[in-house]
Amino acid sequence: MGLKALPSTSVGTAEEIQAEADLIARYNKSVMISKLMNEEFEANKVKMEKWIAEKISKNLPTLMDDIISLNHDRFAIGGAYLKMVEDGTAPAGRKRELVRQVHVKKHKGYYDSRSTPTELQKALEIRDKNNYAYCYITGDEPDLSFYLNVSTVYDLMLLTGLSIDELPVELRNWNSRSDQVADRMSDCYDPVEALANPWDNLKIFLSIPLSKSYVLKRRKELGVKGRFVKPLNYYDCNEDPKAEEWYRSLFNAQVARGENRVAARQSYSVRPEFHFYS
Repeated sequence: MGLKALPSTSVGTAEEIQAEADLIARYNKSVMISKLMNEEFEANKVKMEKWIAEKISKNLPTLMDDIISLNHDRFAIGGAYLKMVEDGTAPAGRKRELVRQVHVKKHKGYYDSRSTPTELQKALEIRDKNNYAYCYITGDEPDLSFYLNVSTVYDLMLLTGLSIDELPVELRNWNSRSDQVADRMSDCYDPVEALANPWDNLKIFLSIPLSKSYVLKRRKELGVKGRFVKPLNYYDCNEDPKAEEWYRSLFNAQVARGENRVAARQSYSVRPEFHFYS
């Protein structure tokens, strides 16, 4: 298991040797806790994926009009982050993904070569036993894929419609816990505090195949003005001046720059982890 023991040749004062013994004890405790956490994660991962898929599937109809309308602010999480800053519970040290948008790509095919459908595909019924994909609403052949970022507990709350207290305890700080802990060179280093949460390795991809005819029809019914155009992606802002301008307007709308200087410095600098299918 990789446990350590206090060397019999340790030299130092009684206090120094005791401090070293305490650190080794904490290290051994962290090794055992880590082993149990990883075993629990592997044993319950599929069960959790099914639970998440069920909750998203149940709540997704309430979000579809905002998705089709490209109402990016509906999926903003900057406000939740600012509230946690005020409460003193916000994670620090991460590249915070505060800005959100609805991403749209052309659906380049309708066949999924993977052997096993994902739990979300099963729940949304967008893939059949022959691995063909279908429009989530009409069941027709899809033309477009609508993507949403799902990488923090804030996204999970939004997509499931649940409060943080209604989520399983394993997910209540999913990818939202501070990773600013003392390193091994610090006198404050604590191996237990530095433990990584294996549930942060859980990946959730949400892509919704839709037929373009339905998208256009529904946008007209909703009174959405203007021609439907796939939106620019804010992670390409350094490559496209228009995307840069649009990204800044989206950032300013979703993140209150004047309220918190820490949050105001954050930007989306990492491409979202898309997958062609959910």
